[in-house]
Amino acid sequence: SRDASEQQFVFPPGFILAAGVSVKVTSGSNAYTDSLNVLQWLNADGTPSKAFIWNNGGDPAVLYNNVGNVVSTFP
Repeated sequence: SRDASEQQFVFPPGFILAAGVSVKVTSGSNAYTDSLNVLQWLNADGTPSKAFIWNNGGDPAVLYNNVGNVVSTFP
């Protein structure tokens, strides 16, 4: 089942995360995008968000593929 959180990061159109490759998603006041290696969290309207998405306690993350299957979880 999907995580109960309403925090969902949507990758840019055409983004492909190849097996064994990682991507960093930044949030907060110093968030930034740097090519496809580092992506900034965006608001629903596509504008950059300056809100902090994760707390300092280590929130969990679930990665789904394009058909909704779990590909990876953290921790």
